[in-house]
Amino acid sequence: MVQDALNEAVQSPDFVDADIASNAIAAAETVAHGLGRPTQNDAHTESVVSFSARASKPSEAILQLAVAGLTAATGPASELTELWAEGGEAEWMQANSRIMEALVRPDTQA
Repeated sequence: MVQDALNEAVQSPDFVDADIASNAIAAAETVAHGLGRPTQNDAHTESVVSFSARASKPSEAILQLAVAGLTAATGPASELTELWAEGGEAEWMQANSRIMEALVRPDTQA
């Protein structure tokens, strides 16, 4: 499900639909949780916490897909980006930047 959501955003030919972008952002946050680097812990992520506790650590391939999916979902060819631009996107972009930072942060475990 996570991989499917990320693939759908990455494989959107010209424009990423808002629903696809939303799913990809949620999937990227799920990968961040799986890495032990969540950016959001609240009622919206309760099921993600439970899922991450049961699932194995995301592979490097899934991690790279999450980066690509988040990039597509928040890029200029995303309907969601356009919608947030209409209403003030600063908080939304900051939240997505935190997810990206969590995904690309080097693993400090030896």
